[in-house]
Amino acid sequence: MGVWPVVESERTYFMRRAAQERSAADRASDGTARRVHLELEQRYRERVGIVTSAMFNDRTAA
Repeated sequence: MGVWPVVESERTYFMRRAAQERSAADRASDGTARRVHLELEQRYRERVGIVTSAMFNDRTAA
């Protein structure tokens, strides 16, 4: 149960980073840079899903 705040912190971090990458992609004038930022956004969003799933599973296991 003591691990949950750390997981929530990771979730918040990944959500913030995904938003930052989306903003960077929106501002990018170079197509390659835009693509890379969008790929990074997707990776962070995947991590949000993983952490969210871990949070849910931890709560139901207790």
